[in-house]
Amino acid sequence: MVKKKNIPQRIEDARLLIRGAMHMPVVSQEVAKYGYPMKELQRGEGLLNKVILLQSEKSSKYGLQFSASEQLKKDQATAWEQYLYHVKSAKLAFRNDIGKQKHLQLDVPRKRNLAGWMEQARYFYKEIQQMPESFAPMGVTAEEVAQTQAMIEAIGDTHRSCKGLQGEAQMATQERNLAMKALDEWVRRFTKTARLALDDQDQLLEGLGLLVRSKV
Repeated sequence: MVKKKNIPQRIEDARLLIRGAMHMPVVSQEVAKYGYPMKELQRGEGLLNKVILLQSEKSSKYGLQFSASEQLKKDQATAWEQYLYHVKSAKLAFRNDIGKQKHLQLDVPRKRNLAGWMEQARYFYKEIQQMPESFAPMGVTAEEVAQTQAMIEAIGDTHRSCKGLQGEAQMATQERNLAMKALDEWVRRFTKTARLALDDQDQLLEGLGLLVRSKV
């Protein structure tokens, strides 16, 4: 079973085939006799250029998504550390006040998935901001609490951005795949024609990147 070439290799093969045919007069003259005039070669080059452009866009979208995801992980780790510190500080501040412990949900496990954690953290900071004097003895300022709350909201924005970039990357991949399919079909048909038109001219076929079949 012949292993299918990857997309970068298929693009490079198509580039060599199409541009080679366009820039070698002997080849372009011969294939023109079989229904591939320069206009049709230019159409093939247009399909090739479209795939190259979409491949570049796909790589760019996935690159942006990766960078945003990595930044999200770093920001979430920093905010999580601050959040846990504030929760521990609150537990210490209200160690003798069971009512406040329950009100601030200090007696429940911390959720680790993003949605659950953000829900808990948003509630905690909304409530704790109404009792800044209780945190003062713990060395936690109202400004520090507000900064962490803002950081958590920014993480939510980054998460939505990551999802959007993921969707854009997937869409770019689908568009690239459709364009690649059209190019593959053009290349398949033209390759058959080139082999027929240049049947006795092995060097020209090799110049197009085509393997020459053994005639033995």
